[in-house]
Amino acid sequence: MKNLIKILINCWAIIMLSSSLAFTQSMTFTVNTRNDAPDLAIGDGICSDLNGNCTLRAAIQEANANIGFHDVIQFNIPSLGVQTILPVTPLPTLTDNAGVTIDGFSQPGAMAGINPPATATLMVELKGNTTGFIIPAHGIWILSDNNDISGLIINEFTGDGIRIEGTPMSTDNNFIHGNFIGTDATGTVDAGNATASSTNAWWAGVNLIVPPCDGNPVFVANNFVHHNLISGNGAVPVSVNRGEGVSITSCPPGDNSFNVIEFNYIGTDKTGNFPIGNDSDGVTIAEAAHDNIIGDNVISGNGFSGVGINGLVEPPRYTRQNHVVHNTIGLDVTQTFPIPNGFQGVSIGMYGPVTWGFAPNNFVIDNTISGNLQNGVLVAEFYPPALNCDENLISQNRIFNNGMLGIDLVSFMGFVGVVTFNDPAPDADFGPNQEVNFPVINSAIINGGTTTITGTVDFPSPHFGFVEVFEVHPDWSGHGEGMNWVGTAVPDAAGNWSLNTPFPLSVTSQLTATSTDQSQNTSEFAANFSNIVNDVTDPKQANFHVFPNPTSGVISIVAGEEIQELFELQVLNAPGTILQHYDISGWVPGEAFEIAMHDLASGVYWLRLTNGKSAVVKKILLVK
Repeated sequence: MKNLIKILINCWAIIMLSSSLAFTQSMTFTVNTRNDAPDLAIGDGICSDLNGNCTLRAAIQEANANIGFHDVIQFNIPSLGVQTILPVTPLPTLTDNAGVTIDGFSQPGAMAGINPPATATLMVELKGNTTGFIIPAHGIWILSDNNDISGLIINEFTGDGIRIEGTPMSTDNNFIHGNFIGTDATGTVDAGNATASSTNAWWAGVNLIVPPCDGNPVFVANNFVHHNLISGNGAVPVSVNRGEGVSITSCPPGDNSFNVIEFNYIGTDKTGNFPIGNDSDGVTIAEAAHDNIIGDNVISGNGFSGVGINGLVEPPRYTRQNHVVHNTIGLDVTQTFPIPNGFQGVSIGMYGPVTWGFAPNNFVIDNTISGNLQNGVLVAEFYPPALNCDENLISQNRIFNNGMLGIDLVSFMGFVGVVTFNDPAPDADFGPNQEVNFPVINSAIINGGTTTITGTVDFPSPHFGFVEVFEVHPDWSGHGEGMNWVGTAVPDAAGNWSLNTPFPLSVTSQLTATSTDQSQNTSEFAANFSNIVNDVTDPKQANFHVFPNPTSGVISIVAGEEIQELFELQVLNAPGTILQHYDISGWVPGEAFEIAMHDLASGVYWLRLTNGKSAVVKKILLVK
């Protein structure tokens, strides 16, 4: 009898030890049913409902209870095809800061492929259209750090598809990867979340949010939304233009920052070739969110703008230092066919048609922005006061074939798509990006494999800023859009600039340019320049003789029969500004034509004979 009691005591000790080990190590829970029942005994380390099955709900409950250890939820539901889970009530929020991995790719038949979402095959679907709740239900609601959500189809929830919500200690380091958020399992049919969006509340496919504005600060930072399909999100059945693809919003004294949204398809199908737009912006960054990166995404087909960056006037919330880099905005994934966003490609200071302003010091760099119904990039300030939407850098983008302007600095609130013409120095404006003046291109001369482009700019202290030159995609405005970046020049103290570039240009090309001042305010595009000429320096080829060269003040020019096709002789300084011009329509071939240069300072000058389409050019050295 004593031995039996001893054996029973030892067995009980082993059982108790095994139970305690559930809370001293990471656990793996395998979901094996589509059912939605809760866990039978939360905290025992066993994922089991009343029938002995492991549901997704039960697995989340057990993972939350295993505090301090990163758990894994995987899937092995023994049925063919896509497995649809219909939560009867909202799923439990994720609350353990050690995090949990919910791995939809573990379901048999699922795979990420080499380049999700295009190559992904997903087999686990979370569908929210049976929740029956008046209050919004979110698909996955994260209130903790270090969670990894991958390989899920998340659709038809009234609230957010995935919600990453701030907490007092900050909600950090969550990784959202390879999901279809707002489409069906094929990635080709609209099945959006955010279905309860309205004019006074809106949700998103993925929402990184710092609520509420009640003085109790919460924080979101350092989260990654990577290689997902995020499309179709917004109100149903009638769109009210509420429902973002990705939303990043803050509410001081809370903070939302340093999140990365990259390699996603936002507003298209999984192929990147057809639209499944989100109701409003593809990506919204608003209300003082800062230092977020939107990079390498396809953002097309959305109801408002591809990317919207907006602040708030009262109380002032400045949305700043966000980076929009290397995205395709308004085109398909191959950058061949337009999939327009309904307003701007990138909108800084406007949300759809409404001016919000208060979005300074953001960066739009190296994107392809084309096919959008209004402007490529817009910057709009809220009036009054001014000085709330400045220092936005727009650099080295490919901007072409948009419905209005390439870059629009909105001079008057609501007047979108109107060229802001240069005003006299010192250009003391107070509009968006200080309405900095665009450059003037004076000349472009092709010589062998390089082109010398010269011009002027008159923003204050020009030697601290720079000019970017682009090959033009012509549009109705005459100011074109910068389709291909040609090069960058730095003006001297007088505002003159010169660029030597190997970029392949011809006499049929057109050029435009932007200026960026020392505070990183970028201008609209300059007027198109089409007078690109070849520099012919071989005297035998040109039959064009200048003497004496160098000269002390008077030069003589003798030309052959080709002068009968020319109509103007020009003297230009080294940067390319025309200083003198002469009508040569009566010049006789073989006779000398004299011009005086006594009033010019010593230095290098260009002498150009032109018919307006082509020219022959000589370099002159004036030495007094």
